[in-house]
Amino acid sequence: MNIGNRLHYLMKAHKRPAPDFSDGPILEVEWEQLLFGRLPLIESQAEYLADLWNIPVAYLEDYNEKDLTVFRKLQSLQHELLTNKEQASETIQTLDKPWALASLTQEVIFHLLKSIYLYKNNFKTEAEKIEADYLSYMLPDHNVLTESSAFQKALFYYYGVKYFYEGKQEESFAYFERLLEKTNDEDEVVSIMQNLALITMNNQDYDQAIAYMKRLNEFSLAQKNNRGLSIALNYLGVLHMLKESYPTAIQYFEKMQKLDLDPVTESRMQHNLGVLYYKLNKYQQALQKYRVALQLIEDHDLDEGLFDELHAIAKINFFLKNKEAADCYLEKARQAAGNEDEITLAKLLQAEMLAGENISRAILLYEEVIAYYEALQNKRKLEEIYPVVAELYSEKAKQLKQKHEQLHIDEAASDSKEA
Repeated sequence: MNIGNRLHYLMKAHKRPAPDFSDGPILEVEWEQLLFGRLPLIESQAEYLADLWNIPVAYLEDYNEKDLTVFRKLQSLQHELLTNKEQASETIQTLDKPWALASLTQEVIFHLLKSIYLYKNNFKTEAEKIEADYLSYMLPDHNVLTESSAFQKALFYYYGVKYFYEGKQEESFAYFERLLEKTNDEDEVVSIMQNLALITMNNQDYDQAIAYMKRLNEFSLAQKNNRGLSIALNYLGVLHMLKESYPTAIQYFEKMQKLDLDPVTESRMQHNLGVLYYKLNKYQQALQKYRVALQLIEDHDLDEGLFDELHAIAKINFFLKNKEAADCYLEKARQAAGNEDEITLAKLLQAEMLAGENISRAILLYEEVIAYYEALQNKRKLEEIYPVVAELYSEKAKQLKQKHEQLHIDEAASDSKEA
């Protein structure tokens, strides 16, 4: 990075005019060299441009200076983003002021980190604006390994996050791997390893994700890092669940019970154990785990999971032929549903419960569910539902055929009586 990048940025993004070469301290040939970064900006030239462009002179004079206070704030911001701390928003606000960061390197690092924050909080348009209006001018076009370690960490993190949210998993993975090599902070290592596992899991490379989480488990045991252990064991449980290795998944989730878990993590762990016991047809054990999860949610007034537990308890009771309990919890689940996806899941369970007693009503509900998933193009759900509904239509056809045959039998009996 050099002063030429900043001059280009100011002229293009902020519409600042070129200097007057006939009446000023900058010659045209010097200006060309300044824009290429081949000459430094001397004091008289900086003062002239600051006056011409109505910006603080320090912004043009101190571009190679490092502010220790700013450096520490940027370090804190990167750590807060990596470890998902809420303070990141406040730290950004303290740094996000016009012309406040004179240092070229520190200003670029800040914009990289701010973009990461925006991506992680689903402000993709705002992040792309920073890329177009600032980073496109300011990022170096040479080997970034010549830049400072702080800059490299921010850049690798930025590309890791950017490519992840753009769906470019391989590129994202490569940058998170490079970021991992740059950090020694144990909490940051935990978060980076979690990101690597998430990327490989999304790519359905479950064995690679398991390898990362086993590494994280060993690292966290050595560092006595409870958060790292919780993340590693949870991912290992989920990954083995995805591989349908249910007994192994149960072992990992049960290991989590020995940790000091927050209520949200504990309720999720109990729910996952319920899912696993359900998969193994151990319905009573599944029901017990779902009830523990529900109790945690209610005791701690948690914002998430209420519908999931009520829905799961209703479903288990349905399989156990506890009709009254199933109906009761399904109604509670309907009341707790907070979005269309949850409303549709409740309809789907109601259709399953009605299929044996009221085929017509069940078919109507299934049709509503199918319409929802077709609109979303949810192939997995549709593959599950289409055969079930086809079977119900077949059963309905049999019923209508029987009614039709009975109609003729009744007519024949009536004619016989009349004769």
